[in-house]
Amino acid sequence: MKNQVVLILLVTALMVTISANAQNQFSLEIRSGADFATQDLGDVPLKTGYGFEGILNYDFIANLGIYGGWGWNKFAADSDDAGVENDFEETGYMLGLSGLIPLGDGGVGIYARAGGIYNHIEIENVAGDINEDSGHGWGWQLSAGVDLSLGSGWQL
Repeated sequence: MKNQVVLILLVTALMVTISANAQNQFSLEIRSGADFATQDLGDVPLKTGYGFEGILNYDFIANLGIYGGWGWNKFAADSDDAGVENDFEETGYMLGLSGLIPLGDGGVGIYARAGGIYNHIEIENVAGDINEDSGHGWGWQLSAGVDLSLGSGWQL
């Protein structure tokens, strides 16, 4: 069952980054994706994870805006020396600047974001009980991707 959930989430990550625009100023984005840890957590090597984000964007001038949102990411880890398995859940808030560079008239563009995050990590056992909480702290976030217009204010 766990492998099926991961497979479904990975397929979703490849297919879903949907934005609905209202009068080209506000957009709401809901997305899912695979997460890759940039470092181990202490001496625990983290596996590839998955997560979800909800982001609200306001373009204060054409193709340049400010965004804010909330995200949840989950990373599994191998058993430690005592055979204990834990999951690591990261949740937090994000705020920053976003931009879109249109590539011609074909409805294709490149988007980029840079901002700050305020998040924390919880260590949970397989029963879902929280064993540890890092407390919230500040960090940074960079992202970029391809934006495809689907028409009628929808983008992928």
